[in-house]
Amino acid sequence: MRIPTWGRAAGYAALAAPVLMWSQFFAVGLSRHGYNLFTRPFSDLATRGAPLSNEFDLGFFLVPGMLTIIVGLGLWYAI
Repeated sequence: MRIPTWGRAAGYAALAAPVLMWSQFFAVGLSRHGYNLFTRPFSDLATRGAPLSNEFDLGFFLVPGMLTIIVGLGLWYAI
C-alpha cells in the first residue's frame, strides 16, 4: 500500500476544489426559486437566512478553502 505524499494529495485537492465549488453553485442556484445564475452573484446564495445557505457556505467556501490549504502544503513540500 502506497503512502500518499503531499504532492499527490495536493493534486487531488486541486482537482476536487473547483469541481465541488461548481457543483455546489449549480445545485443550490438551480434549486432556489427566482435566482438567476447569469445575473446574480454567487454570494447571494450564502446570504444569512436564505434557503440552503449553510450548506452552500460549507460546500462553496469552507471545504474548498481547506483543499486550497492542502494544495499550498503540497507546493511547499515540493520545493
